[in-house]
Amino acid sequence: FETCMPNLKPEGWMVFDDIHWSDDMENAWKTICADERVRLSIDCFDIGLVSFSKQFREKQHYTLIPLRHKPWKALF
Repeated sequence: FETCMPNLKPEGWMVFDDIHWSDDMENAWKTICADERVRLSIDCFDIGLVSFSKQFREKQHYTLIPLRHKPWKALF
């Protein structure tokens, strides 16, 4: 995340894979979402999307599909 930030365009997005894979990935995702530069974060369970666009005036976070709606994920 920090390594990529200097190369990111002002309207850029980042995509993160396996954000719920492990406790470390969960913590990393929470840290990224809390970063003051992140304006929008979207948790799609398998992937996370973040936007740095100033068009989002207020910081926003969305969870599209919570685990309780994906019972097949709980089996693995």
